[in-house]
Parts: sequence; structure tokens; C-alpha cells
Amino acid sequence: MLKTFNAFFWRTNLAVAPATPLKAQITETFERMAAVVDQQNAGDKLYQPMAGNFDTSMAYKAAMDLVFKGLAQPSGYTEPLLHAWRLKVKAA
Repeated sequence: MLKTFNAFFWRTNLAVAPATPLKAQITETFERMAAVVDQQNAGDKLYQPMAGNFDTSMAYKAAMDLVFKGLAQPSGYTEPLLHAWRLKVKAA
């Protein structure tokens, strides 16, 4: 529920002010949280760290797409974005 609310909050606020410092704030927050997620998954041998790999991390790019492209999805339905990223990961 909290993750859904947070994504909804960010998408809603981006709709109101997409070209403001809010986008930079979101990016900074995601970059900071990537390090936390990396720490939480440190014991998983298959996990690929996101922090420091923002240009190449598919997981990080998918998360950013959910926020920044989520508004363009029909009825806010994010499955097409997630499906496209799953295909990219499998192809890599």
C-alpha cells in the first residue's frame, strides 16, 4: 500500500509541476534509496547493484519510468512498462 501511495504521490505531483525542481528531487531520492536497496540485497548473489550504475541499471531505469512515464499510461496502469523492462532484462 505504501509503495503504491508513494508512486501515486510522485506521479500526481509531476503532473502539476513536471519541469520544476521536483524532478531533480525525485532523482536524488531514487539515487539515495538505490544504495539502501543495494544494502538490503547484499546477500543475494544474483542481485545487481543500482547505486553508481544509474545509467546501466535496468532496475533503476524501470523504477524511474514508473514514476516519470506512469502518467502517460492508460488509467495509470503500469504493467506495460514493467512488461517492457522484463523483456529488456531477459534479452540482456
